[in-house]
Amino acid sequence: TSRKKPRRQEEYRETFNPLTDPWNNRLLSNGQYLLRADAMGRCLGSIGETSMTREGISFKIREGDRVIDACCDGEGDFLTTFQVGKVQYEKRMEGFCLTREVCVHPSLPMEIHSLCIQNTSEEEKRITIAASAVPLLCPERDYISHPAFSELFIDTKLEEGMAVARRRGRYDEISEKY
Repeated sequence: TSRKKPRRQEEYRETFNPLTDPWNNRLLSNGQYLLRADAMGRCLGSIGETSMTREGISFKIREGDRVIDACCDGEGDFLTTFQVGKVQYEKRMEGFCLTREVCVHPSLPMEIHSLCIQNTSEEEKRITIAASAVPLLCPERDYISHPAFSELFIDTKLEEGMAVARRRGRYDEISEKY
């Protein structure tokens, strides 16, 4: 009998069109941090039962009056590629090609997003980039049971040029979550 040679892990690559196959998703993890990445461009991170954000990190690009969402919103052509250790989202539309790569840091409990914006037109463009997230820092079931109450315990501030979200302890909780 002949045996098939196993594919090396680095060669793994699957590409999906989320408009025709939206339910594909993958888990990325380093043992401490777990990231659920779906084909639509949403990435939800957690440490144990603690969810980091409600809907992941959102990236928007503004050019004049036009606002472009880096996730799949039905505008333009969108492809999702799952690879070993990362997911890549590519959106092509009039005048732009947006590529976002998301991975989990190899040793720290965090996710890393990189965004590449390519001007595919002949004209010069002036753009603004914004990233946003709604921090949870609690188990998802706590948020679902009472969203407004859950958000009362979140503090945000700027530290060394970064936005930092912190969950204050309540009642007999001693530790704070960042």
